[in-house]
Amino acid sequence: MENQNIIEVVKKIFEEFGEREAEIRNKYAVRKYDLLDKYSCENCNQREKCYYDEKIYRECMEKQNEEYDAIEVEEADRIIDLWFEYEEKLKQLGLEVEFDVHSDKNCFFTATPGYQYYIIHEYHAVMDKRRKKAYLVSVYIYEYNKPWQTVYEFDGVEIEEKELIDEDTPFTNALTDNIPWEYIREVWANNIGEFIQKIAKAERENRLNEALKEVKANVEAGLWVYDYRHFYSALMKTCKQFNISI
Repeated sequence: MENQNIIEVVKKIFEEFGEREAEIRNKYAVRKYDLLDKYSCENCNQREKCYYDEKIYRECMEKQNEEYDAIEVEEADRIIDLWFEYEEKLKQLGLEVEFDVHSDKNCFFTATPGYQYYIIHEYHAVMDKRRKKAYLVSVYIYEYNKPWQTVYEFDGVEIEEKELIDEDTPFTNALTDNIPWEYIREVWANNIGEFIQKIAKAERENRLNEALKEVKANVEAGLWVYDYRHFYSALMKTCKQFNISI
């Protein structure tokens, strides 16, 4: 199967995945709403007692929170089940997948008071080790928050082809492990990711030293950014491990 065909097939699979995930989220959003409605003061037959007895109110809230947490756990389990289902579909194509390598959620407000929405951006990694290719799959889901109602809607898939980091790129593997990612902010992680991609591509093409010198020069120009200083330290450490002088 040609590379372009693989991308089209993977995109179609993740479009189906995104639709299914939105359906699961909607199902549990309804259950959460019904639960909150059940425990609302308007529907409580102990409303008058609650007003005068904090203990009754606290016990009611604890029970609500316990049931709400149970729904969230069940929802998470259903999404993980979905991961396993689509992992099998990708395996049939000779592909490996790592779901939810990263995700973020950005909030936007509408012109209507009380209404807001989020864009959930999930990143999934797909590896084609036979062809030495990797793909970063972005799945977008809208979350519309209205008073007493939350609705999820799948909004599309984007795929970026990446260099595969594996046993044939030992330097890049070690560099990735040496980077203290917990100190790298997302906006700079994207730039550092591009440097890593350049190094991985060069390592596979036996141009590692050339690429390392270029990356080192680019990073040195931005060492005022502390995220880059962490990456620079990891780069120098990895070069020392592999006895490479740049």
